[in-house]
Amino acid sequence: MAFLAMVGGFWMSFLALATASLAAQDGLRSTRMEVVHGKPYVMVMVNGKGPFRFVVDTGTGGQAFITPELADRLELPQAGRTGLTDPSGRGQKDVPVVLVQSLQVAGVEFKGIKSIRHSLAGEDGSCQGLLGFTLFRDYLLTLDYPNRRLSLTPGALETDGEGSVLAFRMPD
Repeated sequence: MAFLAMVGGFWMSFLALATASLAAQDGLRSTRMEVVHGKPYVMVMVNGKGPFRFVVDTGTGGQAFITPELADRLELPQAGRTGLTDPSGRGQKDVPVVLVQSLQVAGVEFKGIKSIRHSLAGEDGSCQGLLGFTLFRDYLLTLDYPNRRLSLTPGALETDGEGSVLAFRMPD
């Protein structure tokens, strides 16, 4: 299934990334993280409602996915369509994009998030959405598996000649 291949991202004990369009906020923000089958799940507020259970997938290039059931429940407006494909590029599917006015996780609010409206398969089906890689582009994201915490800190890692900080770009 194209979607499963796309969201089958890599999982690391600690991962530094960053977030999308959001209000200026300072300092460390943290929330409890549930780990099921090695995947991190957090509680998220969507348009001031919730909390809803979302999986964090660092292998997904989009900002967020919302299940059709949650999109309908919250009456999220459609904001276009996009192609969804697996890494091989063979399984492209045209899917709707919905606009989330506000998405809040770990006390950080993200605004104007374009979310892919799509069902989640497998064990991800027990949640209402998915937080993708590019949502966190302005923050350091730490997935602390031993302590079961997701933390967000404004900023970026400083390069160190690829000693322990490796450059990463997601062109597509």
